[in-house]
Amino acid sequence: MIPNEDPDYTTFDTLILQNRSFAVYRNPDDTTIHFIMQQDEKPQQMQYLTELNAKEGFVIAPFAASEKTPVVLIHPDIVLEGEKIILDYLEKQTDVIPQRDVIRIKYTTSAALCTIVIIFACRKVSNMTVQQLEYILSVDKCRHFVKAAEMCNVTQPTLSTMIQKLEEELGVKIFDRTQHPVEPTPIGKDIIEKAKIINFNISQLKEFVATEKNGLTCDLKMGVIPTVAPYLLPDFFPSFVNKYPGITLKVSELRTETIIDSLKSGKIDAAILATPLNNEDLLEIPLYYEKFAAYVSPTVSFYDQETLSAENMPIQDLWVLEEGHCLRNQIFNFCKDKRPRTYMYEAGSIDTLIRIVDKNGGYTVIPELHLCFLSEEQQKNVRPITGPEAVREISLVISQNYVREQVLNAIAETVKGIIPPQMLDARLKKFAIRL
Repeated sequence: MIPNEDPDYTTFDTLILQNRSFAVYRNPDDTTIHFIMQQDEKPQQMQYLTELNAKEGFVIAPFAASEKTPVVLIHPDIVLEGEKIILDYLEKQTDVIPQRDVIRIKYTTSAALCTIVIIFACRKVSNMTVQQLEYILSVDKCRHFVKAAEMCNVTQPTLSTMIQKLEEELGVKIFDRTQHPVEPTPIGKDIIEKAKIINFNISQLKEFVATEKNGLTCDLKMGVIPTVAPYLLPDFFPSFVNKYPGITLKVSELRTETIIDSLKSGKIDAAILATPLNNEDLLEIPLYYEKFAAYVSPTVSFYDQETLSAENMPIQDLWVLEEGHCLRNQIFNFCKDKRPRTYMYEAGSIDTLIRIVDKNGGYTVIPELHLCFLSEEQQKNVRPITGPEAVREISLVISQNYVREQVLNAIAETVKGIIPPQMLDARLKKFAIRL
């Protein structure tokens, strides 16, 4: 209610602030002070702005011209004598830090009533640090304060104190310390997700600056699965080293499960392997698509067929890679015959599989890029697989927090120079990788 016509209210001052005129009223019953903006000095156009009561003690006025210099109104019943006391009060009670070197205090007075103090000040700047965000991300990952402190190379009391200060600044609890292992609170989960984005963007910025200053220089640890390595690595090494001499490259031939664990733990930076992995902690960037072909012994009953399909590929005659190779799982996925085999030998390499077929009969499945390694006589034993066509996706895989975008593009560009164009992912042909 606008009290300008209420006899119980007494106008005790007119305030000129930021080139605007305000009528200041006080309610004698509850000591509430009201601020009314007078527009063109016409009562019917007065705008009710805010009120100030003794219980709350202060209010940040809504008619402040700038968020950087808000107007703080302190109730006259709050007894504050002297400029220093007023400034100390503001620092303690509000989210405003008075700038003592530029402070201006304006008093509007009424002989019959009291004094209103108007302070020009700056809002508090958040004390939140990147380090605090890293600490909460470490606790979320480890679910243990001591282990998180070890990960961050600080003492546990230091880490706990910094997280507690962040919680006090935000006014919420990020972690429920009564749970074992420690769990994020519901709002803490949202804060952690936003902290991940912020931390990622900061890392990207640092990486951008470092690359601009020093060029593309870093250590790169890569993993490659055994059924990709023979076709990619011999040409990859010389091409990559010549184009990117500032990158120190180390490549390990690893199986899929080992690669996944190594990416999550940070033992390797990136990997090239068959996807999808269906792992939310990892990011997959498709590089190329490779067809499978059957390598068939002349002794099998279906040797004369020009093409093979999943329906006519008996598992009884199939030789496969040993447990742990992703190619083994892909083969079993498209073979329809699920009967158990009466004999079994699981080879460690595709070359071994081919030699076994040559000596023992049966058939195996090999990737398209292996065909060029076959002799002219062996080429006669290759049969395309159709209905459906058997294809595997080969991707560059990284952890979700990897930020070296230019390194990923260096890997992708090198692969593009090795793999036949018709096999490359369509997006990779046209666009650079963007994280």
